[in-house]
Amino acid sequence: MYRLLIVDDEPVIVNGLVELFEDCEHLELDVYHAYSADDALDWLARSKFDIVLTDIRMPGMSGLEMHETILAHWPDCKVVFLTGFSNFEYIQTAMRNKSVDYVLKTEDDERIIASVEKAIAAISWEKYNHHALEKAKRQLDRAIPTLQREYLLGICEGVHWTRETLSQRFADLHIPLSAEHPVLPIIGRVDQWEGELHVSDKMLLLYALHNIADEVMAACTIQPVVLDLGRFIWLVQPQAVREGGFDYKEPASSAWMKTAKYVHGLLESVQSASKQLLRLPVSLAAGTMPADWKELPKGCTDLRQVLGIGLGYSQEMLITGADALLAANRAASQAADEEEKCLLRLNTLDDAERLIEGGQQEAFMQLFDQLQQQLEATGYKASLYLEAYYALAAQIIRQFNRLGNRGKQPALDLERLSNARGYSSPAEAIEYLRQAAGQFFALQRNEQNERTNQVVTKIHQYIDNNLDGDLSLTTLSELVYLNPYYLSRLYKQITGGGLTEYIVAARMGTAKKLLTQTFMKVHEIAHAVGFDSPAYFARLFKRECGVTPQEYRDEAKK
Repeated sequence: MYRLLIVDDEPVIVNGLVELFEDCEHLELDVYHAYSADDALDWLARSKFDIVLTDIRMPGMSGLEMHETILAHWPDCKVVFLTGFSNFEYIQTAMRNKSVDYVLKTEDDERIIASVEKAIAAISWEKYNHHALEKAKRQLDRAIPTLQREYLLGICEGVHWTRETLSQRFADLHIPLSAEHPVLPIIGRVDQWEGELHVSDKMLLLYALHNIADEVMAACTIQPVVLDLGRFIWLVQPQAVREGGFDYKEPASSAWMKTAKYVHGLLESVQSASKQLLRLPVSLAAGTMPADWKELPKGCTDLRQVLGIGLGYSQEMLITGADALLAANRAASQAADEEEKCLLRLNTLDDAERLIEGGQQEAFMQLFDQLQQQLEATGYKASLYLEAYYALAAQIIRQFNRLGNRGKQPALDLERLSNARGYSSPAEAIEYLRQAAGQFFALQRNEQNERTNQVVTKIHQYIDNNLDGDLSLTTLSELVYLNPYYLSRLYKQITGGGLTEYIVAARMGTAKKLLTQTFMKVHEIAHAVGFDSPAYFARLFKRECGVTPQEYRDEAKK
């Protein structure tokens, strides 16, 4: 939909043009009008317009002067000049100021409509021209590091993918790794920051550390993934992979064994350079061998666990066989495997908060079920059960508090909810959490429906009480503090009909009552229900009701 503003100091011309373009349904126009340049500038200050159709000469401020103001604030707005002068000087000035077209007032309706169609075509072209694409590309380039981090972080935490989509996404996001070859994960941790550093200073130090790793291990491609300001992952592949790397297809190949030893041997140099050059003590943990991308989440979980367990003083650790070390400290049993799976599932609890905030009940409950299954498989190991329970309970309580339902919340047993051991079994505790989450989603839906219905009711009441006033989409959107386009879409989604349809129906309904219950003249009724032009009112009434207003009145008297 395009917004058209018609400006002229002659009301007859303005009203006629409004009628003309409101009947041009194929153009999908939201039509506004102003009887002076000052009124037009007031509209332009309130909202963005796509096209302005304006008289070139008006009292106070000419159309040319107003055009300069429009270009200063809305450079993409297309201006069509309507003029009674065929003077070449006016036309030349208008076209020099980048107006789209000019139309003589003596020309017919088809020519005027064609000028607006030309403006719409220009807008459509500019949306897809080279400059817009270049701007989007620059924006994407700036966002690439963030997109890379989010995508790789999801892979490290177990987000599902296919080999084909992985390769495509790597290409799209300019990730210099091969999805067809294994990868060696290294997890690092800043053990201590020197002094009180700002967030930006810490990020700069992390980037400097990554650069040191690039320089020291020059024979490898290293893709950093920042977990937070104190932890990071390096995903490593040999440079030879980018040249084909057929010898690196299998994790246990001799080529990979040499690369792993090469990386392990240089981690000490990276750690030492970080301490000496950046005054940044770090701990690093690498796997014995690379992992296939499908196994990467498990490998990252193992590495994080090794750093968490620690050795000695747990400072400046350097572990080059983290997976082997972890295996040596575990019993090779089914229970240990299930604990690993459960730890992977716990890593996705951040998704639970996103899902519950977004009202995605089905996806949330699915994640909930998967977590419960993993806990059952571990026999509800106390540490895993307590972590899961309190994380979910805190999220549920937080969302109830944020909902702010004005006292309509269902009664929550906070004492019970805050005590993971206050149940006859862990299964009963998890089920109680499930019920509490279900109550939240139900309350969230009711609250959302209530607020939406309040918006629709407020809009209807305003329309019904102001049929002879300004019922433009901009005015209605300001009433309920929503974007005009979003209000239009939301209204249709909720009611199944458009705002224009409701306004027309309300005006026609009131007009029918006035025709049958009062002695008002037809032109008076037209003004009473918001039509500046009685002729347009009569034409629209006949289109909606099948008869003219007078015929409707005469028929009602029989």
